[in-house]
Amino acid sequence: MNQAILNSDLEDSLLVILEKGIYEQRLQITRDNVTIEGNDSLITSSIYATMLDDKNEPLTTFRTETLLILGSNITLSNLTIQNASGFSKEIGQAVALAILGDNARVINCTLSAFQDTLFLGPFPKDLQERYKNMLGAKWLRNIDFYSTFENTTIIGNVDFIFGSGIALFYECNIICNGNGYIFAPSHDLTKPYGFITYKTTITSRDNNFNVILARPWRDYGSIFLIDTTYNLTFKKEIFDSWNNKETRFYLDPYLDSPLSKKITSSELDEIKEFILKHFQLKLK
Repeated sequence: MNQAILNSDLEDSLLVILEKGIYEQRLQITRDNVTIEGNDSLITSSIYATMLDDKNEPLTTFRTETLLILGSNITLSNLTIQNASGFSKEIGQAVALAILGDNARVINCTLSAFQDTLFLGPFPKDLQERYKNMLGAKWLRNIDFYSTFENTTIIGNVDFIFGSGIALFYECNIICNGNGYIFAPSHDLTKPYGFITYKTTITSRDNNFNVILARPWRDYGSIFLIDTTYNLTFKKEIFDSWNNKETRFYLDPYLDSPLSKKITSSELDEIKEFILKHFQLKLK
């Protein structure tokens, strides 16, 4: 795929249609108003956190993504986006998709990796400061980014949906391919909602895996699990505090655990109004 057309400053809408096949490359979309439509198309790379850059420094998590979205109004459909690095202590984190732009829509796609499959910016405030000499200003914008995932499969094991973005997962499939934690939200208290799943199915590839639904990457990390189907058995608690004092883990229907919180009927109505306003989806 031609990287240059994805970096153009043109404001016109751009439609990219990918033929069936394997695209072994990393991509950045800095342009706004881009749609990429695949046809059983795989975009893949094998870049991981412990690899060294040209200054002999580790890449860290946030320079490993196969596909990076920095523009707004980006739509991806019928694609598989993969980080094929694998999973071990020697590899560390390896991101498939990172979103640092507003109004991204991911429809009928598969996102596949192990640790840190999907990053949803913005960064927590402390990391905005830490990475200011490593990443560009566009990476470190402190604004709300909204992302919608529809009929999309997300595969991973450790903290594989993480960040401070506001995201809706609608009729998605979330698949655990090892022991670990699914969600690692880092929303601050100014955000009433963080990650919202609705009519989504969560599955473990092996019922012997020890899977925990979420742990907060920062205090007040927020997740709302609504009408979720769980095709797995929880070995221990369903949530973990990750040594943070404040958590916001809400479920409807409610699953009892020390960190679980119930969603009232009035709160559920408010969430549906929020989804209609910000994600342009009227829930069934």
